[in-house]
Amino acid sequence: MAKKKFRPAPYVFSGALLKSARKAAGLTQEDLVIALYQNGGTDKILPVTVISAYECGGSPPKSNRLKALARSLQVSTDAFFAPAKRRRRLTWPA
Repeated sequence: MAKKKFRPAPYVFSGALLKSARKAAGLTQEDLVIALYQNGGTDKILPVTVISAYECGGSPPKSNRLKALARSLQVSTDAFFAPAKRRRRLTWPA
Protein backbone atom coordinates (compact mmCIF):
# COMPACT_ATOMS: atom_id res chain seq x y z
CA MET A 1 0.00 0.00 0.00
CA ALA A 2 1.44 3.36 -1.03
CA LYS A 3 1.89 6.04 1.56
CA LYS A 4 -0.31 9.08 1.22
CA LYS A 5 1.50 12.32 0.60
CA PHE A 6 1.15 14.97 3.29
CA ARG A 7 -1.03 17.82 2.10
CA PRO A 8 -1.13 20.99 4.16
CA ALA A 9 -4.46 22.36 5.28
CA PRO A 10 -5.83 24.74 2.66
CA TYR A 11 -6.27 27.46 5.28
CA VAL A 12 -4.31 28.16 8.45
CA PHE A 13 -4.76 30.47 11.41
CA SER A 14 -3.09 33.86 10.90
CA GLY A 15 -2.08 35.92 13.90
CA ALA A 16 -1.65 38.93 11.62
CA LEU A 17 -5.33 38.71 10.66
CA LEU A 18 -6.30 38.53 14.33
CA LYS A 19 -4.21 41.63 14.99
CA SER A 20 -5.75 43.55 12.10
CA ALA A 21 -9.28 42.58 13.23
CA ARG A 22 -8.46 43.74 16.76
CA LYS A 23 -7.10 47.05 15.52
CA ALA A 24 -10.08 47.52 13.18
CA ALA A 25 -12.34 47.09 16.21
CA GLY A 26 -10.34 49.80 17.97
CA LEU A 27 -9.19 47.51 20.78
CA THR A 28 -5.86 47.12 22.49
CA GLN A 29 -4.69 43.67 23.56
CA GLU A 30 -5.77 44.53 27.11
CA ASP A 31 -9.23 45.56 25.87
CA LEU A 32 -9.57 42.28 23.98
CA VAL A 33 -8.68 40.26 27.09
CA ILE A 34 -11.40 42.09 29.03
CA ALA A 35 -13.92 41.65 26.20
CA LEU A 36 -13.19 37.92 26.09
CA TYR A 37 -13.85 37.63 29.80
CA GLN A 38 -17.04 39.72 29.67
CA ASN A 39 -18.44 37.78 26.69
CA GLY A 40 -17.97 34.47 28.47
CA GLY A 41 -15.07 33.38 26.27
CA THR A 42 -12.98 32.55 29.31
CA ASP A 43 -13.73 31.76 32.92
CA LYS A 44 -10.78 33.89 34.08
CA ILE A 45 -8.95 36.93 32.78
CA LEU A 46 -6.11 35.81 30.53
CA PRO A 47 -2.65 37.31 30.59
CA VAL A 48 -2.11 39.75 27.72
CA THR A 49 0.82 37.57 26.65
CA VAL A 50 -1.68 34.96 25.42
CA ILE A 51 -3.16 37.40 22.89
CA SER A 52 0.35 38.53 21.97
CA ALA A 53 1.37 34.90 21.35
CA TYR A 54 -1.64 34.36 19.08
CA GLU A 55 -0.82 37.49 17.10
CA CYS A 56 2.89 36.69 16.80
CA GLY A 57 2.20 33.22 15.46
CA GLY A 58 3.02 31.22 18.58
CA SER A 59 0.32 28.63 18.92
CA PRO A 60 -3.15 29.07 17.46
CA PRO A 61 -6.11 29.32 19.85
CA LYS A 62 -8.29 26.30 20.49
CA SER A 63 -11.68 26.25 18.79
CA ASN A 64 -13.70 27.49 21.77
CA ARG A 65 -11.37 30.45 22.31
CA LEU A 66 -11.31 31.14 18.57
CA LYS A 67 -15.11 31.44 18.58
CA ALA A 68 -14.94 33.73 21.63
CA LEU A 69 -12.35 35.93 19.89
CA ALA A 70 -14.62 36.21 16.85
CA ARG A 71 -17.61 37.10 19.05
CA SER A 72 -15.61 39.72 20.93
CA LEU A 73 -14.38 41.31 17.70
CA GLN A 74 -17.76 40.87 15.96
CA VAL A 75 -16.31 39.00 13.00
CA SER A 76 -16.60 35.49 11.59
CA THR A 77 -14.02 32.90 12.60
CA ASP A 78 -13.12 32.78 8.90
CA ALA A 79 -11.63 36.26 9.30
CA PHE A 80 -8.66 34.70 11.11
CA PHE A 81 -7.67 32.19 8.42
CA ALA A 82 -5.47 32.66 5.37
CA PRO A 83 -4.57 30.27 2.56
CA ALA A 84 -1.69 28.01 3.51
CA LYS A 85 1.57 28.69 1.75
CA ARG A 86 2.87 25.75 -0.18
CA ARG A 87 6.41 24.85 0.72
CA ARG A 88 8.77 24.32 -2.11
CA ARG A 89 10.88 21.24 -1.96
CA LEU A 90 14.56 22.12 -1.75
CA THR A 91 16.91 20.28 -4.01
CA TRP A 92 20.67 20.31 -3.74
CA PRO A 93 22.79 20.68 -6.82
CA ALA A 94 24.53 17.51 -7.83
